[in-house]
Amino acid sequence: FVATMALVYEIKLNQLMADAEGSSKGIFKSGNPPERFLALLCAMWLDLAVFMGTGVSFRLAHICRIFLLFFNARTRQVFQSALSALQELMNIVVFWISTIILFAWLIQ
Repeated sequence: FVATMALVYEIKLNQLMADAEGSSKGIFKSGNPPERFLALLCAMWLDLAVFMGTGVSFRLAHICRIFLLFFNARTRQVFQSALSALQELMNIVVFWISTIILFAWLIQ
């Protein structure tokens, strides 16, 4: 509840700053606007209400938490670095397998 109310306050503050500056973005000139975070928090509250009301065993909370995690730019940067490392590893594996196939063909 506290996080939801803090985001509502932050959105109102952003709108006030945008009106004062005469721009459309306010204090959030780059990055994710707080409206996206608020939408995910509302989805998590809705998921909680459905779970409490019906007792359905499937929950969306873990998916929403992952989306909240990936809103962070540093998390995205870490995953992009890991993907780059995996691409380099795949280059080495392809070269290694190609070498094995070449020498297997030459020896035969």
